[in-house]
Amino acid sequence: MTDLWTFAVQLYQHDSVKQNCLALQDSAGVDVCLLLAVVWLGRCEFTLPEDDLDVLITAINGWQQQVTVPLRSIRREALAPEALLIEAGIGEAMRALGDKVQQAELSAERVALGRLSSLAKESRWINAALINGSVDSLDVSGVGSSTAASVWVDSFSDIEGSVKANVECYLRRFQALSDLAIEKAARVFVDAVFSSAVETF
Repeated sequence: MTDLWTFAVQLYQHDSVKQNCLALQDSAGVDVCLLLAVVWLGRCEFTLPEDDLDVLITAINGWQQQVTVPLRSIRREALAPEALLIEAGIGEAMRALGDKVQQAELSAERVALGRLSSLAKESRWINAALINGSVDSLDVSGVGSSTAASVWVDSFSDIEGSVKANVECYLRRFQALSDLAIEKAARVFVDAVFSSAVETF
C-alpha cells in the first residue's frame, strides 16, 4: 500500500476522480485533502468513527483555512481567463504568478496530507505495514485458486464498504448536502475510485 501523498497524487490524476473532488469542493466546501485521506483509510480497511473524523478535521483545519484556501483563491484569480486576456506583459506576469502560487498550493496540500498520515500512524488506525508499503497485495500463497479468488473478492468488498462508509461519514458534515445528495456523491466518488483508479490500490 502506498503512502497517503503518493496515493492522493495517483488517484487525483484520473479525470473522473478530479471532477468529483472539485465538484464537492466547489458546491459544498468539501476539503479534498480530507476526502482523499478518508478514502485512503478505507483502502486500509479502517472505517472511520465520527470522533476520529473530528480528530482529522481538527488536525488540518487551521492550516487549510490560513494557508491552503488563500493560496487557492490567489491562484484562481491569477489564472482566471479574464486576467490572462489583459495587456500581454501583465498577462504573462499573471500567468507566472498563478503557476508559482499553484506550486505553493500543492506544497501546502502535501503538508496537510503529511499531517493526516502522521496522525493515522500515531493513532494506530491502520496496519503500519500497509502505511510503510511493505504489504502491497493480499497473501494468498498456499491456497487453491478458487479460495484465493474468494479471499480477494471478500477483501475488495470490505475495502469498498470502508471507503463508501468513510466518504459518507465525512460528507454528512456539510449542511448544503441532503442525505440523498450525500449518498449519490459517495457512490459516484467510490465508483470513480474503483472503476478508473483501481490500479492505485
